[in-house]
Amino acid sequence: VLVYVRTSRLGGKSFDLEYLMTRQRGEAEPEIAATAKTVMVAYDYGADATIPVPEAWREAMLAYEPTLS
Repeated sequence: VLVYVRTSRLGGKSFDLEYLMTRQRGEAEPEIAATAKTVMVAYDYGADATIPVPEAWREAMLAYEPTLS
């Protein structure tokens, strides 16, 4: 099983992650086993509130997924 993950949307306080899970049996081409999407929200548990996506996270995601900008 291989799992691929990508950031597909980058918002002010949240971002989406998309997943593609594949499996390969023997010499056959890999086949899609499942897909998924999660919405991640930046949250400050001390303040009990959502926060803007930290700049360091934003920079890291944009460096890896330049088409987000």
